[in-house]
Amino acid sequence: MPPRRQPALLPLPPNDSAPRSLTPTPPDSPTQPPPPPPPPVYQLDPATIALATLLTSQLRDVIPKMMNMVNSNNSEISQLVTEKQGGLRAYAGGATAQGPIF
Repeated sequence: MPPRRQPALLPLPPNDSAPRSLTPTPPDSPTQPPPPPPPPVYQLDPATIALATLLTSQLRDVIPKMMNMVNSNNSEISQLVTEKQGGLRAYAGGATAQGPIF
């Protein structure tokens, strides 16, 4: 049997470098994601604020009046429809004094 050969020697690292480990060292504490950035601050100019305030106060005054108008119109329309339905019944019954509503 032939004699065994010696394995080749690896060169030594230079003296100024520290030995490196093959496995990374775990961090001391777990890392957490950074907190989300704060929301942007929107600044409205004074003219915009004044306009919004004015419109809001005007709407507060106008909305009840509009509701009253709508309600009164609804009651008038309801009365007209009731009258016209009566006219339709009379017309359908043969009375032609009122005639058709259309």
